[in-house]
Amino acid sequence: MMNLMAGGEGSKRSSSKPKIAVVYAQGAITTGPSTSDLFGSSVLGSDTIVKALEKVKDDASVKAVVLRVDSPGGSALASDLMWRAVEQIKETNKPVIVSMGDVAASGGYYISMGADRIFAEPTTITGSIGVIGGKVALKGLYEKVGVTTTVISRGKHTGVNSSLDLFSPSEREAMKKSLDEVYEQFTRKAAEGRGMSQDRLKELAGGRVYTGSMALENGLVDELGSLQDAIAYAEKQGGFKP
Repeated sequence: MMNLMAGGEGSKRSSSKPKIAVVYAQGAITTGPSTSDLFGSSVLGSDTIVKALEKVKDDASVKAVVLRVDSPGGSALASDLMWRAVEQIKETNKPVIVSMGDVAASGGYYISMGADRIFAEPTTITGSIGVIGGKVALKGLYEKVGVTTTVISRGKHTGVNSSLDLFSPSEREAMKKSLDEVYEQFTRKAAEGRGMSQDRLKELAGGRVYTGSMALENGLVDELGSLQDAIAYAEKQGGFKP
């Protein structure tokens, strides 16, 4: 007989009975705790999800994990931290099944790509395997409204994240190098997770977006199905009897 354990921010339910853990990863991805933004939308914090995943990893009664992902992406660092937490669960031989909601793109795909099996809805928006970076330079605006700023810095690229000035040529090159490194890491790990060559994965990457049905055709997900379908699959993988 199967029991379900809901995981996520504030979840404290637990028992010694064998169970399937369902961890919800919803919202734009950032480092720190999960919260809500000024408009009431969910913000997916790596600290909260990593803690939830570590909890189910260490819980001997949890026989399989379903990660419900509904996220358009966000921080590359936060996405990688959650991806690593999924990998650590797999090292304990607990199957990890991803169920994609309406959107599991960019960072949302990043945290999904290492799962043992990925379910997506036919209309799920997924993929968007890529990385972008930049900034808005506001010095001219500040001057127009009478705001005077003074910057004291030390080091060649200390102003790379400054909101005042445009990138200098060397800062632009440093930013490009950093983005290229993140993209290379993203595509390499995605290729490993999907069991394909990195060259083939890159043909599907570059920020391209797919429906769940298209992602299935291209090998980016394993099966079309709902959250309940993912839970039923996890039940079988966890050794639960019908």
